[in-house]
Amino acid sequence: MFKRYSMSICLNTLRLFTIATKNGFHQFLVDISTSCDCSRNPEKPFVPNIGILASTDIVAIEKASHDLVAKAHRCADPFLEVNRVSGYRQI
Repeated sequence: MFKRYSMSICLNTLRLFTIATKNGFHQFLVDISTSCDCSRNPEKPFVPNIGILASTDIVAIEKASHDLVAKAHRCADPFLEVNRVSGYRQI
């Protein structure tokens, strides 16, 4: 129920961004694991669910997502620590 409610809030916020700017982006920071989110057998999440972000700037939302995961994991680059590949490569 909470996930559905959260998704509804995010999608409505995104609609407002899209109406105002023609572009809107959202990021769901849930079930973050060491494997790709497209994996058929994802690993156990290594940080707790953080929430949902919305922005009109794709780079800003990626950076904010990375920063929030780093804060939750309590290190500068959790993806580098967990996967040996920096999450900043994607940004």
